[in-house]
Amino acid sequence: MYRYVQVPAIGPLPPMYEPVWYTAKVITAVAEAAAGGLALVGYALTRKTLRRPPGRRVSASAPERNDTAG
Repeated sequence: MYRYVQVPAIGPLPPMYEPVWYTAKVITAVAEAAAGGLALVGYALTRKTLRRPPGRRVSASAPERNDTAG
């Protein structure tokens, strides 16, 4: 909003209108977009894991059963 509208100072916040884009600002915007995208991917993967129906889980510490003992 601050890019398109000149918002005045609100309480302790200074006016933040700055229509100029410079290198550091572009890098920050790209990094924030990437972080937001990764957060959405993480959320989607978490939701997918939680919705998985419970199944039989094999424990790595349980010994394998050998029925061919002789």
